[in-house]
Amino acid sequence: MDVLIRNHELAVLIMPFESIRNGITKLKEDAIVCNGNRQLEKYGGVSGAVFTAAGPGLVKYCAYLPGCDNGAAVVTPGFDFPAKYIIHTVGPHWGNGEVGEEEILRTCYRNVLNATRNNLCRTVAIPLIASGLYGFPKPLAMRIATEEINAFVGKHESMTVYLVVYGPEAFGLGKELQEDIKEYITNDQYRDAVDLRIA
Repeated sequence: MDVLIRNHELAVLIMPFESIRNGITKLKEDAIVCNGNRQLEKYGGVSGAVFTAAGPGLVKYCAYLPGCDNGAAVVTPGFDFPAKYIIHTVGPHWGNGEVGEEEILRTCYRNVLNATRNNLCRTVAIPLIASGLYGFPKPLAMRIATEEINAFVGKHESMTVYLVVYGPEAFGLGKELQEDIKEYITNDQYRDAVDLRIA
C-alpha cells in the first residue's frame, strides 16, 4: 500500500512495505539526500543504499572532503546515481530527547533544503532523517520533517520536495505514520489543499 499526499509543492511518499533500494535510490530527482555519518563514509541504512547506487566515484570523492558536522549539509555529484546531486547530512543519534536532538534534526532539513535551492534544484527526495539506525522516534521525526518542509516550500513554491518514508516495522509502522500525517493535514491551514490517494 503506497500513500501519496500532496500539499501544493509538498509531496510525502510513504512506502512501508518496500526496501530503501526500491524507494529513494530509484527516484530520478535533481537531488537526493543521504543521511550518513560525519566521515562521509558508506554506512548502513540510507547511506549504504545511496553509496551503493552512486558507485565507487562517490567513495573516492568523499575521501577528499573534510567530513560533515551534525546538522550540516555537504553537496556532492550524483555519479552513477540517477540524481544530479547527493546532499549529505548527519542527523542526531537519539538519546533521551534532552540533548538538542530535535533542533539538530530541524537544522538538517533546513540546511539540505537550502543546499538544493543554492544549487538551483527543482526537485529533491529526502528520507526521514535519523529515524533508522540513529533511533529518532518516527512519529516525532515525521512531524519535524513535515513542519520544516512545509515552511520551506511556502517560501520557495517552485521547488517540489519528496519525503520518502520506509521502515522494517512494515504494516504496523505504515499505519501509524499514515495516521500521523492525516492528523497533521486536517488542520484548517491544509484541509483544502491536500489530495490524499491510497492505492
